[in-house]
Amino acid sequence: MFTANRELTVSVQSPSGSLQYSGTVPGFNHLRRYTFQAEGPVHTVSILLQGAFPSDIRQHFAVVSPKGVYLDRYSGWFADTGSPTHRFELEVSLPRGWYLVSQGEGTFKDTGAKRKVVWRESHPQQDLYLTGGPLHRYTRTDGDVTAEVYLRTSDAEALAKRYLDATAEYLQLYETLLGDYPYAKFALVENFWESGYGMPSFTLLGSRVIRLPFIVHTSYPHEIVHNWWGNGVYVDASSGNWGEGLTAYLSDHLLKERAGAGHLYRRDSLQKYRSYVTEAVDFPLVEFRSKHGSASEAVGYNKSLMLFHMLRRKIGDEKFLAGLRALYAEHRHTFASFGTVRQVFESISGDSLEPFFEQWIRRVGAPELDLEAIDLRATDSGWLLVFDVIQRQSQASYLVDVPVVIDTGTGFEEFTLLLAQRRQHVEIKLNEPPVALYVDPWFDVFRRLHQSEIPASLGDLFGADAPVAVLPANADSAVRQRYRNLAAALGIEQLIDEADIDSYANRAVWLLGWGNGLTDRLPVQPEADDVVLEDSVWSRDEHCVVLAAASWPQSLGWVGCDSDAGAAVLARKLPHYGKYSYVAFETEAERNVLKGRWSSGASAMTHYFTSGERPPSPLSGRPSLFEQRP
Repeated sequence: MFTANRELTVSVQSPSGSLQYSGTVPGFNHLRRYTFQAEGPVHTVSILLQGAFPSDIRQHFAVVSPKGVYLDRYSGWFADTGSPTHRFELEVSLPRGWYLVSQGEGTFKDTGAKRKVVWRESHPQQDLYLTGGPLHRYTRTDGDVTAEVYLRTSDAEALAKRYLDATAEYLQLYETLLGDYPYAKFALVENFWESGYGMPSFTLLGSRVIRLPFIVHTSYPHEIVHNWWGNGVYVDASSGNWGEGLTAYLSDHLLKERAGAGHLYRRDSLQKYRSYVTEAVDFPLVEFRSKHGSASEAVGYNKSLMLFHMLRRKIGDEKFLAGLRALYAEHRHTFASFGTVRQVFESISGDSLEPFFEQWIRRVGAPELDLEAIDLRATDSGWLLVFDVIQRQSQASYLVDVPVVIDTGTGFEEFTLLLAQRRQHVEIKLNEPPVALYVDPWFDVFRRLHQSEIPASLGDLFGADAPVAVLPANADSAVRQRYRNLAAALGIEQLIDEADIDSYANRAVWLLGWGNGLTDRLPVQPEADDVVLEDSVWSRDEHCVVLAAASWPQSLGWVGCDSDAGAAVLARKLPHYGKYSYVAFETEAERNVLKGRWSSGASAMTHYFTSGERPPSPLSGRPSLFEQRP
């Protein structure tokens, strides 16, 4: 049995046998099922597919057009027998100005106006991709791996060099950290629509994304690391997709950690979980397959990367790194589940990790920690510090290792508290009176953050259940319609009048318009024609400005935008700025010119024993995994 796209004519070349059509694939009506019944001994069967795909972009999961080509397993462009993996050799005839890219190693030969491209991949693959179009190719070879960049303009040498250099840098780093890169090349391919796809040995990114200056050191290394996790060791997602979390942990997080900001990345990850994941939409990691919105991303990526961080803290950097290398070496180009991951780390650490994994991949929710009953007592031999750590979540208590740091005035003392009860009493003997007590100051524990640990953010509004929007009462009909359209684009279904706001104290509220009469509830007061943020004036003539506040019983936000074009930019870009408290976009240039956060104030997870100037926090000095190379 095999499947193929309904647009293609199917024939079979074989000494004997019959081909039968057996219906479409449920959920994929563009794919037809065929059965070939052999008669007698048959050693080789050749399946011939002929035809043309529609030229409309992404029609029937396939694109073959003058702008470019995109084909994958769901396109039905090859006879898919249902095997989980396959090896292949692929030959394509093209116009000379074109390149089509697939997995593995490619060769190119130009003859007259034609170009022949051959791709070979001897390692078993889950999919078979073919994508590209009118492109310009740039290369750099370091050792056994070739870095390739395919761009749609001929005057982009500087851009190509930036990505070629970054590819060489990150391949060297991750080969040292994890083991040899599993393919002959890594290629950046510029797509003809905006995308962010990662395939074995290449990534397919949109034109706008490629040219963002920060992408080369954020999203780009993430796609490179996927060639170890997901496209190197394949994810058996039947028990949960562990690959996205581990990839994020070893790319986005680890690069921040390398720069001394790993704790801030973890705080942002936990903040995203707090903002977007309510009890109604939460789910266990064993049910995560792929992201389909902010809530699923906060679980499948952020909770998962925190699981691997807690595992690293539990067994130590040396064993964690050895476990990563063993997982890759033993399961390269094979499927691995969460159970496989656990077994590998158990063999390296020598400890049973089943309770740890079962808790974090099968339970829904997160611990909510708090401090109570803090007391400092003088004793005959020194001082006794006593306090209680509370788990406030509605679910049963978690078993969790919580870092505790005490500032003694002359240094920091760190220890790990094994928290197992709803209320755990702690007593610590000290030789001198402490200056400060910190519980989980590095955000090492997956938990629902206390409100005092994070400032109000736009993500609180985007993650709220059924937010409402207040239209400006005195605005004309065109302005009110602009804000109606923006509210709809942001997923806000209910609009209310200013006079009715107090009836919605249990809902997140967006205040819309410069002239909105309720802006006195915001931490910064917009004036009639501008607003002051970070000591700069942002005028309504040139900017669209958005603020978030926590002064409302629920989350409160404000949008000031006097341009239809600016409102369209906000609708498209604003959901990507969820961790910020305020942002501003330049109306004409359609670009972000301001993003920031309010001060979060005193944390409930920190206690100071002296008044006056606050002592420095213990947030430096930890080595990254890059400093633990084998």
